[in-house]
Amino acid sequence: MEKRGIRAFWHRKGGQVAIIFALMLLPILVVVGFAVDASRQVTAKRALQQATDVATLAAARRFAHTRKYNQSRYVGQDSFASNIKTVHSDFSCEITDTKADYGTPRGFSIETKCTVPTLFGKTISGQKEMTVKVKSKAYAATTTLDLALVMDNSNSMDSAAMTSLKTGAKKLVNAVLTADDTVRVALIPYSSTVNAGTVGFTAINRTPNVSRVVSDPENDGWDKVCLTERRGTEMYTDAAPGSGAWIGAPTNLSRLCDVTEMLPLSSKLTELEATIDAMHNPGLGPGGTGGHVGVAWGWYAISPEWATIWPTASEPFAYGNPDELKVMVIMTDGIFNIHYDGGARSPAKTRALCQAMKGRGVIVFTIAFDAAALPAAQTLMQDCASSPAHYFNATDTAALEDAYTSIASRYQGVGLTE
Repeated sequence: MEKRGIRAFWHRKGGQVAIIFALMLLPILVVVGFAVDASRQVTAKRALQQATDVATLAAARRFAHTRKYNQSRYVGQDSFASNIKTVHSDFSCEITDTKADYGTPRGFSIETKCTVPTLFGKTISGQKEMTVKVKSKAYAATTTLDLALVMDNSNSMDSAAMTSLKTGAKKLVNAVLTADDTVRVALIPYSSTVNAGTVGFTAINRTPNVSRVVSDPENDGWDKVCLTERRGTEMYTDAAPGSGAWIGAPTNLSRLCDVTEMLPLSSKLTELEATIDAMHNPGLGPGGTGGHVGVAWGWYAISPEWATIWPTASEPFAYGNPDELKVMVIMTDGIFNIHYDGGARSPAKTRALCQAMKGRGVIVFTIAFDAAALPAAQTLMQDCASSPAHYFNATDTAALEDAYTSIASRYQGVGLTE
């Protein structure tokens, strides 16, 4: 059609087009208005569900360990108020109901709602606001946990690796600790030896002089005793130190004893974090990695056979109670390559210790860190783990942190059921 004809057409039909457009505009605005309000409703429900889930998990965890309904409700309320701030400022959200389940496992449920003002609904349909409601229920186990973290602090752990080791360990500790001390953690740094501190005197049958004048054939300082493997028939057991079962202490270990002192079972976060912060590699040349020594001391730290050796607050609970778990996490970035008694080498000793521990019900997790070029190290960690699901091959520092986080998640003891 020629341009002149088109202009003539619009000139003749303009009034009709305007009327048709006006008639179409109203339903278009209705659709757009409802779409905008519907989007706001979806946004509110998503944010409400997330905030409710987090609040319910927090309340359930507190309730599981305290059985105090009001205290748990307040924890849930504080969590909800903190997390719901992320939604639009004109939404009005609140908790409408809370319930506690005193069964086994203990549970907690929270119901919430948000009132969402409509932007177009009032004009189009007369509806001033929309209401969204959600509910969430979580359970929480009350299992008691004694956990030993056995961590490679040998010279091959460079600064980046040590930083990730510390970060991951702190995440794990923070995740598993509870309000009522049902979880305790022992920290066992190791390199060529384990620094057992003054507890080591008991393990090697030596009494230190209170004036700090003491025979120190190891040359490692009067206030620390860096120890090696036990020898004899109790080498692969958790028998308490005693006649025929003393722990080894070779001479002249000053070069090998620059390792952070181990910490027996503790539920004090500040104490645990301070010990983790103090960890470092010795930086004293090759030195070697006595991993089996670290594994043995990890076992001693959670063994009831050693109850009288540790401070009262660190006495491990007995074997055999299914509600009281004993767990060990073994981490290394290389092959165990040092031993002291001239017999089996460190990997063989480690396998024997792991087998014996698992036979007593200890759950063993292992982490092979950045060990792509060390298949023997990976195999050793796989053999020690309680199952393939308990073994982690951490290929870099980020994966090392993730491994600790993943292990922690299994013992947080809280999960959503709806």
